[in-house]
Amino acid sequence: MQRAASDPPQLLRSKFFWVALLYFSEGFPLGVFYELFPVYFRQQGVELKDIGLISLLGLAWTVKFLWAPAIDHYRHHRLWMAAMDVAMAAVLIGFAATQGFGPFVWVAIGAFTALSATNDIAIDGYTIELLDRRELGLANGIRIGFYRVGMLAAGLVLVLSDWIDWPAYERHGGTWAIQTKRGCPMPCSYCTYPVIEGRRLRCRPASEVVDEIEEAVRRLAPRTIDVIDSTFNVPLDHALGICREIVRRRLRLSLTTMGVNPLQVTPELFEWMERAGFNSMMITPEAASPAMLESLRRGA
Repeated sequence: MQRAASDPPQLLRSKFFWVALLYFSEGFPLGVFYELFPVYFRQQGVELKDIGLISLLGLAWTVKFLWAPAIDHYRHHRLWMAAMDVAMAAVLIGFAATQGFGPFVWVAIGAFTALSATNDIAIDGYTIELLDRRELGLANGIRIGFYRVGMLAAGLVLVLSDWIDWPAYERHGGTWAIQTKRGCPMPCSYCTYPVIEGRRLRCRPASEVVDEIEEAVRRLAPRTIDVIDSTFNVPLDHALGICREIVRRRLRLSLTTMGVNPLQVTPELFEWMERAGFNSMMITPEAASPAMLESLRRGA
């Protein structure tokens, strides 16, 4: 019998395919928690005792049996899975937009582990409902195997990070990008930065920014450091602080930046940028018409 054009491929109709995919997605957050987070925080200079305390937040996976009956009581396991996945993504986006190691980081990681544990409950319930009794034996092997694969996939990210051929990247014009702050208070009507990062500025300490630059120079010796802030010189004191810290450490750098606000340019800023190693910047005239500039809300 010929398959109708609207029918899904055979693979997508296989229950075991979805079991494998679901348990891969169940193991991956656990790998992120135990493999990626400790390495990331150690690179950020977080003390080992604090990293060790983070592991206590992983207890959510151990005690998830406490709220598992409630999830199973309300059923709708697919809705639970979708909601938990969206919520975990939102937590990680918020986590990525936060500098330092403050209370929000603890809250974000705690929420991440609780959401992941709840997702596990929903996946287990959905899988049991999906499969016939005679399919459980093979499915259990797939569940365990792909759960482990998901955990290992998180660690694979660390392995791949050391395999990037940075010299080849540079030979083709690559640069090392760094962001010194997040958020943009500018009112430009067309720009997505305030939507993505918010309007409130969260500036990294100058010493932290230059620490990262020094580490990149030591490990990779990039040809150019590209400051990818939406507007480097907003606020002005922040930009001056970074330039002064670079000069203080006597670093020999080739720097560029993709955005400078003309309204906050001063001779002092250009002097310190030159001393720090800036040799180019991007300034884009959006329009020559005052009416158009007003419409774009430029110049504010």
